[in-house]
Amino acid sequence: MYRVFYNNTLIADSRIEELAIINPVVSLKVNCAGTFTFTMPSNHPYYDLIQKKIGLIKVFRDEEQIFEGDCVRTTVDFFKQKKFECEGDLAFLNDTFLRPGRVEDLTSRQLLERYIASHNALVSAEKRFTVGQVTAHDSNDSISCYTNYNSTMTEIKEDLIDDIGGFLRVRHENNIRYLDYLASSPRTNSQIIRLGENLIDLSVGLDTEELATVIIPLGETLDTQSIPGLDERLTIKTAAADSMHPAGTDYVYSQAAVSSFGWIEKVVEWNDVTEVSNLLSKGKKYLQETQFENLVIKAKAIDLGITSEELQKFRLLDMIRIISEPHGLDRYFMLSELNINLNNPEQDTVTLGIEEFNSLTAKSASANEKILKDIEQLPTSNQVKSAIDNATALITGAEGGYVVIERNAQGQPIEIKIQDALNNPTKIWRWNQNGFGYSNDGGQTYGLAMTMDGSIVASYITSGTMTADRIRGGELIVGGTGLGANGQITIKDTSNRTLLVINTYGMTIYDENGSGKVWLDHSGLTASKGTINGATINAGGSMDGEINIYDANGNRVGHWDGSGFDVSNQIIFNTPQFRVDSVGSIYGHGNITMDGGGNISGRVHVGAFESHGGATFWDDLVVHGSKSRIVNTKEYGWLAFDAYETPLPHFGDIGESITDDKGECKVDIDPKFLSAVKGKYHVFIQPYGDAQLSVSRYEKYFAVKGTPNTEFSYEIKAVQKDNDIRFKEVKIAEKTEGDVKNGQD
Repeated sequence: MYRVFYNNTLIADSRIEELAIINPVVSLKVNCAGTFTFTMPSNHPYYDLIQKKIGLIKVFRDEEQIFEGDCVRTTVDFFKQKKFECEGDLAFLNDTFLRPGRVEDLTSRQLLERYIASHNALVSAEKRFTVGQVTAHDSNDSISCYTNYNSTMTEIKEDLIDDIGGFLRVRHENNIRYLDYLASSPRTNSQIIRLGENLIDLSVGLDTEELATVIIPLGETLDTQSIPGLDERLTIKTAAADSMHPAGTDYVYSQAAVSSFGWIEKVVEWNDVTEVSNLLSKGKKYLQETQFENLVIKAKAIDLGITSEELQKFRLLDMIRIISEPHGLDRYFMLSELNINLNNPEQDTVTLGIEEFNSLTAKSASANEKILKDIEQLPTSNQVKSAIDNATALITGAEGGYVVIERNAQGQPIEIKIQDALNNPTKIWRWNQNGFGYSNDGGQTYGLAMTMDGSIVASYITSGTMTADRIRGGELIVGGTGLGANGQITIKDTSNRTLLVINTYGMTIYDENGSGKVWLDHSGLTASKGTINGATINAGGSMDGEINIYDANGNRVGHWDGSGFDVSNQIIFNTPQFRVDSVGSIYGHGNITMDGGGNISGRVHVGAFESHGGATFWDDLVVHGSKSRIVNTKEYGWLAFDAYETPLPHFGDIGESITDDKGECKVDIDPKFLSAVKGKYHVFIQPYGDAQLSVSRYEKYFAVKGTPNTEFSYEIKAVQKDNDIRFKEVKIAEKTEGDVKNGQD
């Protein structure tokens, strides 16, 4: 069962004959927007409803949403059937472009959030994204890159997916569109694709020239030589027999694959494998999984999840197990492409596996690895071999010990191990071309390591002196118990003079002579006598000190002491007056007191209050006169527009729309507006022209019906949240004769 919606209108339902559509197909692909195509017969009731690039089309299979996007193209055939082509919502990111700029040292999540924020600022609410899960990142999780008039989608692909890898996924939950950036598959599907059951065709993409039906696994090089002069390797001849490994043989095989393609052998080496059982396991895994690692399968497969609630339906990015006995195949593939034929599920196709595209960095690393491998395989001269043997003897000692030298097939040393036991060690120091590390669990994990890419991994570092260009972390702790010294942070200038010290006693700021000027400790903030940016500070008691402020010519323009604060001819806090004289803006007579709750008692009489930086009030603003917004007009200069007042605070929104050919129109209310109001809203409609219109209210939208094709304006009003009192009473001080200045209160 499937349903298709255009905005909130049901336009197709597989259970309703009059809403039938022709050949509906949803096509989804990893890191792509996806498409939805369908055809409407000419007699469909919503034949003319859908508009290109306006409104959202949503597709549900059962109760699961599998597509959301907008219509980008329509065509009409000879029989007036209309074909619709829709793009998935990931394509919305192609509609916005990032201006030239550079970003530095951002994590993959921070970079994605910045790009999405830029996109969201330019588009309407229904085309915005919220960054969800981000698990893909490089080893440093630090990205620096440029933007230069590329689309948001292009920048995300170039700066994240192409460089780091990973997969984009769009999720719809609770009417929120999340954009996830994942390092790997988010789910392993419990449904198995099996040839002969729900796998119809597996021929595409499988190159039988590279197929091996028999694997001969070889492990470490042994000290014994059954054939003189020829090194012997660990094999699986002594491993227990089973269906894939006949007793006493050195191979594993797939009987079904051999029956289909014949006996095709391949030797695979694992130089570090020392146990027969492990070697057998690796041989089987290679036969069934590893040799198909880079395989991309395009196949026809029936999704049994649509016929049984016990099975999971296929989803893009699912890891799905594929079993094909004729090929010896039994491994998990990622579902990278999915074509869903809603009317004919038997026509569904899936693509499993990911085509790898190496970036320049990855290609360089691969090339370097090949060069190193070629160098290692060059024959060793007698002189070099002698030096190696001598070094080995010096390290291991005459009687051997717990130092182990690992060698490659050519006898060259490739790794040094220092262990607490020769057999089954617990503590291991390991050093090879990839780095240096320590393990305390027998080599399963290395919690302390220095790797060849310059990284140091450690759970705890103790250092007397450490030099670094940059330290990144969640917490910096100095001082504390058990360190033998008080913790301290010291900041110096380029002349090695101390500017700031933060230690266990507090914080001290020093002048150019090394004298402390400002102290911040448990007792509060203390400043010595001196000059800070032109102000002299004199030491004194709790209210006996003073601050003098001077201009560039040495004239005193400000003074603050126990009696008040005076900025020359500008502001005076004094007993018993408070004023701003130079512009005649704010003045007051009598005492002005502010208590701990931020309430002001006394009287402040205002002629005008001017703020060029904005003003924010966290409590009520009560005005005796009018509340106005001023606008500078070209024709009449500055004009004041008074605010509209009501007994209860209201919010309003204004817009316009038009009824369709049936005389109907649905107007969605902005969810941000609804989040700030409560109770029922009021709608006022004004048609343009001789028309009759009526309004029906719903929770998130209102519907207008009446004369077809009528333009109209609307205004919505609703009570603000957290405001319940009508005609709230206020108390103000009575005006006295001494409170008048310049004819204003």
